[in-house]
Amino acid sequence: MPNKNCVIAPAITLVLSILLGCAPPITLAAPPRVKNEHVVDKNYEVGKQISAFIGNPMVKVKDYVVIKNEAAAMESSQSFTLTGGPVRILVNQGDQLRIAGEIVKDGKRLTVLDVPQMNMQIMVDDAGRPYKDVINDPRGVRVVMVYDFVATPSDVVFTRKISESIQKTGGYQNYEILYSGKTDKSINLTYREYTPDDIARSAFSQNLTYEVDAKSIRFKNIQIELIAVTNEKIDFRVTSDQ
Repeated sequence: MPNKNCVIAPAITLVLSILLGCAPPITLAAPPRVKNEHVVDKNYEVGKQISAFIGNPMVKVKDYVVIKNEAAAMESSQSFTLTGGPVRILVNQGDQLRIAGEIVKDGKRLTVLDVPQMNMQIMVDDAGRPYKDVINDPRGVRVVMVYDFVATPSDVVFTRKISESIQKTGGYQNYEILYSGKTDKSINLTYREYTPDDIARSAFSQNLTYEVDAKSIRFKNIQIELIAVTNEKIDFRVTSDQ
């Protein structure tokens, strides 16, 4: 049964008999890479004055590692047809074509992609653009078809997909310190921790109380200079977070 995402014109039976010759050997593509990226996201800059209204975060910190996994497939940026002579191959936007390997042809290193269930392979260059040659394998012998293939539209690009996940162990931080208001005797803050998925961890919340006339306060590694404190908002600057 033909793949619903790929269409070959009826004249394919004629084309299969018009062969240019054996295709260059495919070498195994480099295995999908796994890359770790350290991300630090803060709502403040050390030494810069900012304000927070009651109930809003004074300090918000996310410090985590993103694990990036390359897929063993490439995806088209848009739907397109690849046409050579009477042969027409249709690939829909979002189709993921498995990477079969790499070949060197015409002095270029090309990535070879399998067209699902069609016994055909297309090639893309280093920029992800479809190449003019298509490989056919009707009898188990890979051959390059005689036609020069043209992509329509011409600006289609294949990219290698990357999936991302957050490393949930080993030093992950996701917390905020909120301004909770002022009384005659105290300045009140609230500390809250969150999971990597931004779900509040109720067991890791804490009410913080400081002297009403304090000029500087500290919680964990966050040192804060207080500039002005009212029942409505607090003006401050983070002087250290080490």
